[in-house]
Amino acid sequence: MLVLADALSRSVETSAPQSALRLNPWNSEARLGSVASVLNAQDAAQPDLAALAEEAKRGLWLAPVDARFLSLLGEVRQRQGGRAAAEQLFVEAQRVSPTELHALGQLILAAGNRGDVADAVRLLDVMLRRWPNELKSIEPGLPGLLASVEGQQAVLAVLEADPPWRTRFLAALARSDAGLASASQLILKLANSAAPPTPGEISTIVNGFLRAKRYDDAHRLFLLTLSDVDFGRTGLVHNGRFDATASPSPFNWQFASTSAAEVRLDGAPPYTGAGVRFLNKPARDIGLRQTILLGPGRYRLAVDASAVSLVAPRGIYWSVRCLAPSREIARLDIDPGTYRNRSIATEFEVKDCAAQSVDLRSGLVADSWVYRYSGRVTFHSLGIERIDIAASGN
Repeated sequence: MLVLADALSRSVETSAPQSALRLNPWNSEARLGSVASVLNAQDAAQPDLAALAEEAKRGLWLAPVDARFLSLLGEVRQRQGGRAAAEQLFVEAQRVSPTELHALGQLILAAGNRGDVADAVRLLDVMLRRWPNELKSIEPGLPGLLASVEGQQAVLAVLEADPPWRTRFLAALARSDAGLASASQLILKLANSAAPPTPGEISTIVNGFLRAKRYDDAHRLFLLTLSDVDFGRTGLVHNGRFDATASPSPFNWQFASTSAAEVRLDGAPPYTGAGVRFLNKPARDIGLRQTILLGPGRYRLAVDASAVSLVAPRGIYWSVRCLAPSREIARLDIDPGTYRNRSIATEFEVKDCAAQSVDLRSGLVADSWVYRYSGRVTFHSLGIERIDIAASGN
């Protein structure tokens, strides 16, 4: 009979903890759930805090090494107005179990309230190593954590150890306008550390700036985090010779093969550059693009290309587009057929456009097997130069 009662209690300890506790008064999980459900209730009735404290104490008597009962008792004491006693219970709970979630959250808040940012960051590290999904619950407070020099230094010291939650932490900062500047500063400082930022971490912050339409900040961070070799490849278009550099940055070439077109960078001669091999299918989308920043002025877009049996029924072309508002400001058509190292160019003007993209596009607007793309085209180089300044001699 006792075995049956225990089994029934276990079966409902989550959905109906109070019923589970009546079935088995020694069920610690049910007791925890029962006290927590009353504390978390949204109704207007004031809970009987004294009774809840006795329930938590009874749980401690039954399970003296369960830090959750200490944490619950601390929550009750805090609601009764005993902040010092509550904090001591949270400290004791964390001593028993260093990763007890509720105690960690309360101790982080307490450390922040007394201005001990270093201790708050230390506890945050413990929390996120054990409970990485809890980052979302504290995300709104992250910019405040970095508002002081002390906070920035404390966070940087932890990030330099490359904790497993670092990438997600930087991404969380990048999701708010208030956190972007701090995230950018952290990236730049990490660049000189023993654990420099990964290309993905850098690109996360760059993309955050782009979403906020802070294009100059995005491009500045991209440039300041380039290696010496990659910095030598930059210009109005970065990596204009399509060297195979692995970077997720929007200011580098973003490329991906599709079901209709295989895209590769830096093939063997004579295919050195960006190669696109069409697979005898309708090719509406071609995955090859880069974000660029051109100031107001007049420019020349120039491409050096080779093709082998290229068939493009609706054409393919390079397009320079304004990001906001979205519109095309230049188009350079690519000839079909077979040829080697053909140079083609077009001129265009930029005005009222803070940021642009240059991408390879198809003239096909809807998939139709009547228009099959086949053959191969290789772009050996793509460059943009400003010609109004060059013409004036300034």
